[in-house]
Amino acid sequence: MTLNVTQLRDHMAHCFSDVEQVADSVVRATRKSGDSPFAVYYIDIGEQLPSTPEALTHYQDRVIGKHYFEGRKSLQWSNYLYFVVSEEQSRSGAIRQARILIEGDRAYARKFVVAERDLDAAIQSPLLLTTSSPQPAANILSVWTSKLAEAGIDGAITSDASVPSRLSLIESSAQVATPKKVTQTQPIASGTLPFLRSIELTKFRSCPIQRAFNFGKVNLIVGVNGSGKTSLLEAIELLYCGRNKRNPDAADDYTLRAEYADGSKEVASRARAQKIFRDRNLNWYGQAEVKTNNLFMSFGQFNFLETDAAVGLSESAATLEDDLSKLLIGPQASKIWREIERIHDAITGKLKELRPLKVQIIQEMETIETRLKEAGTVKQESDSILARLEEMVKRLGWGLPTQDKDAYIGHLVETLSELGALARQAAALDRVASPVSLDGLKRFSDHTKNTCDKTDAELLRLEEFRKEKTLNRFATAMPGGQEGGNRFSAHGRCWRSSTRG
Repeated sequence: MTLNVTQLRDHMAHCFSDVEQVADSVVRATRKSGDSPFAVYYIDIGEQLPSTPEALTHYQDRVIGKHYFEGRKSLQWSNYLYFVVSEEQSRSGAIRQARILIEGDRAYARKFVVAERDLDAAIQSPLLLTTSSPQPAANILSVWTSKLAEAGIDGAITSDASVPSRLSLIESSAQVATPKKVTQTQPIASGTLPFLRSIELTKFRSCPIQRAFNFGKVNLIVGVNGSGKTSLLEAIELLYCGRNKRNPDAADDYTLRAEYADGSKEVASRARAQKIFRDRNLNWYGQAEVKTNNLFMSFGQFNFLETDAAVGLSESAATLEDDLSKLLIGPQASKIWREIERIHDAITGKLKELRPLKVQIIQEMETIETRLKEAGTVKQESDSILARLEEMVKRLGWGLPTQDKDAYIGHLVETLSELGALARQAAALDRVASPVSLDGLKRFSDHTKNTCDKTDAELLRLEEFRKEKTLNRFATAMPGGQEGGNRFSAHGRCWRSSTRG
């Protein structure tokens, strides 16, 4: 391999407006028609090809999976993955076996293993490549979507836009240069039917009156209203799908005889096996089913015009608006619009009921706002009262309010209530008058102290006098009296002996 990933990215930048490296050896680029992307290319020059189905799945999940749902839905059908190998490698048996595995896989993208010298040609015309896979890699939807994308009108078919919007997309695509026509040489998926050459309505409704029709590649169906144009189209839909999209659960019997461009013929009836339609849905559109038959859903993806709405235009002017909406935007959109109108009417009626309640609520809100303003004034007054209370408490030395002012005030009220009760009880008691001031109390205390000191001295003298009197009486009562014997002296407080000389 002569290219490295940097050289590959620079090389691809000459052909594509946006090129990015998405893995170690992988570059991603987008092909556009004007400003509209219609194909995505992944080029891997790593030379290591996935050799098992599990390895291939893991590779695609890692490289393509994270980008797969980016952009328009049609891009999902237009992903291409190229594994680039050297000329020498392309001749090896291992590469040939890996090529069969890779090109036979239909997940994520159409895949090719190409030699380095063939890379530019392969990118320019991928449908011209021949694959080594025994199973075809293309299906009707992928080829058809690629064709639409190359023409720039895939958005008009695969989107859910209204018919005017789709027509605008088709008209705008005419201003884009027509891309180079690519010849389809690759076989399409098995089960594809050739063009329909003719159909005979052996057993199918009462109209159209004409029962056999021949077709070319392009057909114009013309007739007055009610002549059976829609019935003919639905007969062809039954031939291919076994069910009609307009009424998929209808159980009417039918027999249709068809001849195709290759001369093959088919008799279609309700007795056909459901497997036929499941296989067609898988082969044509890549939709796998197990028990049901929803081929008509895939088939109807490109039938975006509600033809029955045109019939109603001539029947009644009362439904003209509804019929036009069906014609232009489809029956589902018309149904949604009617539902919107029904909801609008219900909401309008409900609003009428709620208007008196709204007036009442507004009045109540005004009353509440007035009360809130008044409460705001009261709060300012209470704030001043609280500030005054804090000032008085601080002056009395009772402590300051804590963070929980409500608890502090409650405790203060409780204490003062108890104090008030005690004061009332004390006032009810009979008691002598007492000093009513601190100075009076001090004078009273000093006077009382002086009085107590004087009283203590008098009491001491009185006690000594009393004791002296007691001793004298005791001495008089002793034998001999004062002429002899022992004499007691009160002043000496002792006994002594005295005799006459």
